[in-house]
Amino acid sequence: MLQVDFFWTYAIGAMFAAAAARQIKQETDKFINKYFITLVLFMALFFGATGMALLWLYPHWETMQVFWIHSAIPLWLILLWFVTNITNAIAAYLICWELIKRGRTYEAHLQWIIGYFIFFFILIYGWDGTGWQRFTWDATVMLVPWTPGATMGLAWLGSNVAITLYILGAVFLPPYFYFATKWAVDGLRADPEMKDKVAKEGIMPHIRVSLLALIGVGLTFLLALASAALGWAFIALTGSPLLGLVLGIAIVAIATYFLGIRKGMPIHKLFDKFINPK
Repeated sequence: MLQVDFFWTYAIGAMFAAAAARQIKQETDKFINKYFITLVLFMALFFGATGMALLWLYPHWETMQVFWIHSAIPLWLILLWFVTNITNAIAAYLICWELIKRGRTYEAHLQWIIGYFIFFFILIYGWDGTGWQRFTWDATVMLVPWTPGATMGLAWLGSNVAITLYILGAVFLPPYFYFATKWAVDGLRADPEMKDKVAKEGIMPHIRVSLLALIGVGLTFLLALASAALGWAFIALTGSPLLGLVLGIAIVAIATYFLGIRKGMPIHKLFDKFINPK
């Protein structure tokens, strides 16, 4: 979806950079290295291609039900979307590069946590409280444009859009996880303080890194869901979707920072134990 891709691409760029944090510490050129080049190629060849396929097949769904047909989508919006699919990932990579070089690897990992949080929030809440309804509507099945309150519910899982996502996911997700986990495991095995704690061969280290990443992504989903629930509550009280958006995000973000993210709190302790390069 065009609206969520703006933040998803940022999260991907940050995750790639954070996964290669140990190696980036040893790199001298931020652009001439395999991590940057691989990221750009991945975004152009995999993310951009699968996104364009969805836009071509389902312009209504890919624009979160804002536009019904291709000709209604402004050309500048398509161009901006395609360009930012790559530039947002690059921006995240560069921010993480600077943080890693300054010894702030924890903050670098928080970049993809933040990116995924906003990504999920928009999917669930949108900008007016109807994000999940827009997501679960396939006009090629229902044959009518989406209207507020309409949703296919669980039937959407068998829709044309969903089936296409399963197919494209089989193309997109394997290289995504491959690079992220491989770089992280390679870094651990090369770290003098960590290599004795990580199996030199086998798939188990890759599985553990993948599980940690999935836990992080899952946490962002739960936080986004909590933010959306607060947003809906404020809509019910005030009738303002914008106020619900702002307050829902603000309350959860502040609580998460003080109770989970800041140094000494549970998330930071887990990072120090399992991820932090010395």
